[in-house]
Amino acid sequence: MAGVLAEAFTEGRCALAGIKQSLRCVRKPCGGVAKAAFEGSVDDFVAANPGAEAQLYNRVKQCGHCRKVCAYTLATCNGCGADLASVDESRTPNVFMGFAHGIARAGFPLRASTRLETEDVLVFDDPLVLAGCHVCAIPTDVHVPTAAGLFADPARGAALMRRLEAAAWAAVEAQFLADDAWMAGVYGTPRPSDETLRRGGGR
Repeated sequence: MAGVLAEAFTEGRCALAGIKQSLRCVRKPCGGVAKAAFEGSVDDFVAANPGAEAQLYNRVKQCGHCRKVCAYTLATCNGCGADLASVDESRTPNVFMGFAHGIARAGFPLRASTRLETEDVLVFDDPLVLAGCHVCAIPTDVHVPTAAGLFADPARGAALMRRLEAAAWAAVEAQFLADDAWMAGVYGTPRPSDETLRRGGGR
């Protein structure tokens, strides 16, 4: 994505919008631990735990035009639209599963801005944040390689999605929606109800 945006700016196809100065970061309670559960890399973890290999790597195709890493199932790049038919499949470390296993690094430090952690769910700020409130919720008790896996057992898939949504909303409600200054900066006054926000409303 970064390559596509850089190219668009260079070619004059984009313009920067003025960021709303009232927006700010929402402070969060300290969470997580200072020391990784596994001090090595993803490769080191797989060497010590060969059965986890399928979980720890993403199957991908890297676009030769814009260099975006795409899912191996895509026929065209979802960044620039280039054909991926002749691109060989490769793999990249699965950062989210690295978080779930407590691995220290994957070519870079694996550190998450944790918002909520339970026995089976981890909620954290998206590393590629695109909004003032942009969280990810991942299960830590099951590995779902692609969304297609959710449909192999629709009832279990739906239950998992509800569990992740509930955890994400719990973090958002406790830390974002409860922060009056942040809410006023984003939505002004009067603030929308939490129910309106859950339905995707607001201003």
